[in-house]
Amino acid sequence: MVKRINNLFRFHEMSECLVQSARDVADEKLACDLEDFLIPYSGGEQRVPRSDRELFQAQVLGRQLLIATRNYGLVYEWYPLFKNPFGANLAKVIPTHVHHIRSAARGYRWISGYDSVLECGCGPEALGLELARYNKRWIASDIVLPRGLTELIEVFSPGQTFAFTPMDAITLSQVQDGSVEVVFSRSLFEHLLRDDAMTHLNSAYRVLKPGGKLIIACPARVGPPSDITNRFSGYSVAAGLHIREYRVDELAKMLDDMGFGWFRSRFVRSRLVGAFPVCIQRLNALPVALSARLE
Repeated sequence: MVKRINNLFRFHEMSECLVQSARDVADEKLACDLEDFLIPYSGGEQRVPRSDRELFQAQVLGRQLLIATRNYGLVYEWYPLFKNPFGANLAKVIPTHVHHIRSAARGYRWISGYDSVLECGCGPEALGLELARYNKRWIASDIVLPRGLTELIEVFSPGQTFAFTPMDAITLSQVQDGSVEVVFSRSLFEHLLRDDAMTHLNSAYRVLKPGGKLIIACPARVGPPSDITNRFSGYSVAAGLHIREYRVDELAKMLDDMGFGWFRSRFVRSRLVGAFPVCIQRLNALPVALSARLE
């Protein structure tokens, strides 16, 4: 009961911070919209969302606040609390996360044999928990400590090869120039505002060793949006917490502008690829120009 009360208090506290953040930038309409939206969750009913529509509304408001304030930390602490303000029983949730991590990591087994990998925006399903064993050093980072990550580290027991560091993925200010061999992100790039995305690329270029690699896994802007928006008709682009989804040629142009000189796009995007030897997995790539044509 104490845990439930603490989590509910945290949810209310974060919601108040959200409204105040909107007021701090003089966006009274957004502040009022947030207050109106939060009424069912702050009153006597104290329930969690029961529909996709409520989750979508939460993401739309979170997106508006992020655009107005650039406060990624606040938005990405609040939204998971909103989805479950009472706090799920971690003993029940952790096995699901473990399954997702191991399943997803099979498609990235080719990220192996490196001296150092920096994972940006790792979230609670940090792939480094599984992939760290194939690399000498794996640094997982996020703007806040993801809920459940401490418990997941105990399950995976990655040893000294894995470490978590709270870090701003945009500036990577805590990382020395030319100090890592790989910068890797999964489901991060589509959540960044355009100029913040460019700053992230510039920061990645700075911290990479000569000949280092930047690996970005993000949804391509082909077909319907990849965030919660796809559950509703009438939307051709993401309107939730995916700020922007990119086509391959758009992303390649951004990389070229930052000075990256060699690009490849994954060809078969399937976890089944993980069943092949690493040397074969690394051949699963296409020149960007051809990949853009196929898109």
